[in-house]
Amino acid sequence: MRFKKQGWCFIGALVFAIWFAITSFLWTYLMNFFISFPFGILSFYLWRRGKMNDNKAFRYKIIPIILSLGIISSLVTLIYFLIFE
Repeated sequence: MRFKKQGWCFIGALVFAIWFAITSFLWTYLMNFFISFPFGILSFYLWRRGKMNDNKAFRYKIIPIILSLGIISSLVTLIYFLIFE
C-alpha cells in the first residue's frame, strides 16, 4: 500500500499528537520543553500541512482534539506545581 504525502502527514501528526498528550504533564526540571513541546509543535505543523493539501479533511478532526487535551493537561499540571509545590 502506497501512502501519499498527505497520508504520511496525517500519520506523523497523529503519532506526535499522542506523544504530546501522553508526556504533557512532565514539568519536573522543565523537561516538558524538551520532551513534549517539540512534538506538539511538529504535530501542529504536520496537521496544518496535511489538512491544506488533502481532500479528505474530515480525518484531521481528531488531531486538534488530542493537541488541546495535551495543552490543557500541561497547563493544569503547571498551575498545580506553581500553587502547591
